[in-house]
Amino acid sequence: MGKLFLVSELDILILRIFASLIIAWAVFSKLGKEIESWEGKSLPEQLNSLSFRVTYFIGTSLLIGTLFLEPEIEDEISLHPVHGGQHEDITVDEELGKNKKITGKQSGGVP
Repeated sequence: MGKLFLVSELDILILRIFASLIIAWAVFSKLGKEIESWEGKSLPEQLNSLSFRVTYFIGTSLLIGTLFLEPEIEDEISLHPVHGGQHEDITVDEELGKNKKITGKQSGGVP
């Protein structure tokens, strides 16, 4: 399945921290001193309530959206060394379901 965006684990972590900070900003702004009027329906009160809802919605949506991101996985093959500088045989499953057998007498690294 194709991916729209290739993101690393660090990118996902940064997005989650950013989303958490937006949520914290919304909550802490609500905990501050409220704007008070007699009826509670003044324009500043309505805008304050609206800004809380919008900010909280953006932060929550971003945080939930990061749960659906998958980090980019590098297709890296490493050979496990065995005695005498040789490497053991490794079978690698490719995307199409084919098997590829890798053998070799190498001093280290990827073939």
